[in-house]
Amino acid sequence: MIKVSPLSASVAILASSISSVIAVTPVCSLASASRLAALKTSTTTHASTLGSPSYANIAEALFTTYINNYYSTSGRYLYASYSSTGTKSNYWNTAIAIQALLDYATFHNAYGIGGLGWGAATVVSTVEDIVTTQKTLSGENNANLEDGYNDDMSWMIHGLTKLYNHTSLATYITSAQTLFDQVKISDDTTCCGSTPGGVWWDTAHTSKATAAQMGITVAALKLAETGASTEYTKAQYLSYAQSHYSFWTSSPFTNRATGQIVDHEDTTGALTWWGFDYNNGLGIGAAVHLYLATGTASYLTDAALFTSYLMNSAQIVTVNGASVQILPNNCGGGCDGDCSQFHQVAMQYLMDYYNVLYNIANANKATTTQAQVDAACNLYEFIQHNVDALYNLARNIGTGTVNCNWNQQFTSGTDGLQGSMNSAVSATSLFAALPVWVN
Repeated sequence: MIKVSPLSASVAILASSISSVIAVTPVCSLASASRLAALKTSTTTHASTLGSPSYANIAEALFTTYINNYYSTSGRYLYASYSSTGTKSNYWNTAIAIQALLDYATFHNAYGIGGLGWGAATVVSTVEDIVTTQKTLSGENNANLEDGYNDDMSWMIHGLTKLYNHTSLATYITSAQTLFDQVKISDDTTCCGSTPGGVWWDTAHTSKATAAQMGITVAALKLAETGASTEYTKAQYLSYAQSHYSFWTSSPFTNRATGQIVDHEDTTGALTWWGFDYNNGLGIGAAVHLYLATGTASYLTDAALFTSYLMNSAQIVTVNGASVQILPNNCGGGCDGDCSQFHQVAMQYLMDYYNVLYNIANANKATTTQAQVDAACNLYEFIQHNVDALYNLARNIGTGTVNCNWNQQFTSGTDGLQGSMNSAVSATSLFAALPVWVN
């Protein structure tokens, strides 16, 4: 298979061009005691205009690396890794890639600096081609985009609803509804342990996991948000999401003291508490989107709790001479398997949460409290430190690829996994589009 022609010249231009950076002081970069007064006189820009190189440049450069090395223009599918010789991406990686590429399209449409020859419309069209190709790949129920894992199908719903938001084409809602119904078949009230309920992780019914439980919760909310579903009403999707969310965010599946959400439960009721950040990331996403749907403040309280677990579990690294906290490593034994793109999920929903906190604090600056501005700013800085780390610590300058763990460059496993780049492209694109207070 033939990969896209190299765009190294464009990457070099992007890396050296910082002319769009605005000379301002972000409110969130100030000490806590100075933030509230600064907020009162601030204006809003977006993170794309900040940084050196600018965060817009970073997002564009990583997308360039991605499209240059992970997409087959002839086959219209994604490669599994940078070093692939035709090995195709698997189902769940593709589902996350759809979201990452559309995150870039959203950023580029509003704040991109151009020069790559890939406008937002071209990216969206490419994603449509990837979805079409996915239906032809062997090993799955191709026409309906189904596979044997309910979390995978939930991820695909997340991608399809995002694709609908870009295209307004009903076919993507139809596909998402079909997958939603397929996952619903695995809803269960008979297993496991002393607290039966929820949805099975897979169609073989071997365990129950946050990835499926919270995954389908978020999927229901995203279908409701489109307003385009003809199978269920918004109220029905919301009721389904609230029921599944309430079940899994209660004991024994969520530690309400620390904020950690369990990874999975086996058929005996035994719980496994792996600390992967996508578990709490999904919890944050579900809480935030339930808040947006209902206005119920307790969901934001939950989002704060789930976020606190991620921040309290953070690792300390040095970026640009400063000691900062970033997400913990998911791939302890090396970059292999699913762990390579867990950061995409955590970062996506941390930024959804930040947008809510920003809007609350920004609604009426005259009455904004110190606690409100600090909540938004502390989260913004944590997100920013992760973006700085992935670009400055985890990026291979020679290839442009980003490691699965953001505290260092690649050390073991498979270098240049597509999942790692899904995380990097999504995180930098979403971050560049974040609103920021400046003076």
